[in-house]
Amino acid sequence: MRKRIGAKILSVFMLILVICLAGIGIVAVQVKNTDKINQNIGNEYLNSIQEVNTLSVNEAYLENDLKDYMLKEDKESIRSDITSAQGNVLSSLQALEDNAVSER
Repeated sequence: MRKRIGAKILSVFMLILVICLAGIGIVAVQVKNTDKINQNIGNEYLNSIQEVNTLSVNEAYLENDLKDYMLKEDKESIRSDITSAQGNVLSSLQALEDNAVSER
């Protein structure tokens, strides 16, 4: 009788061990999936964030040049700065479009 009770207790512990090991395996798979997602964010989305920052800086330069154009008398010298700033904004927009990720 004692052996049967011991065997039943041992079988319950073995079942608990198997369930725990299965849970650990599931958690390990989920951690690997999370690492892949983090790597995807780091590789693809970070470039887009940097391009948005560059676009913001170029837009601020363009805004400043346009303000100078409206306030100053010598408009010819500022036109080249405006053209350059417009080119920088357009190139930043193109780079941002190139980094765009279609998958979500």
